[in-house]
Amino acid sequence: MKDRNHFYNLFNLNESLMNLTMRHWNKSFGEDVSLTQLIVLSELKHFGRMTQNELAEKMVISKGAVSQIIKNLENKELVSREVEDEDRRSRFLVIEPKGLDTITRAEAHAETLKEELLELVSQEELDQYLETQYKFMEHFQNRI
Repeated sequence: MKDRNHFYNLFNLNESLMNLTMRHWNKSFGEDVSLTQLIVLSELKHFGRMTQNELAEKMVISKGAVSQIIKNLENKELVSREVEDEDRRSRFLVIEPKGLDTITRAEAHAETLKEELLELVSQEELDQYLETQYKFMEHFQNRI
């Protein structure tokens, strides 16, 4: 392993892997929905309606970035905003049926890609890699 103690390589490798993963995903999934948009759909599917601020915090991205992502998803009719009757200022993001269909197809596609990865590494290696990434993420989240 090259420059094993050089922390910069970790950042560079993570960024390169993310870029390659996104390019591979976009090419193989074949739908006009980015990985980031799919993460939003997944969050809404699994955790239910939430505000844009809650989503930004959960995804660790800016409120402006979330706003742009939601605008794109609304244009594709994958999510909508609900206004609370009690407090008209409160708006919640809700996944639409078309969004549920999209995320269901994406989850099936992700399973296919997981099988592709498991041809390269064992399930144990993949689990260890994920555990290490979560440790790094928690470390930095606690320092922001």
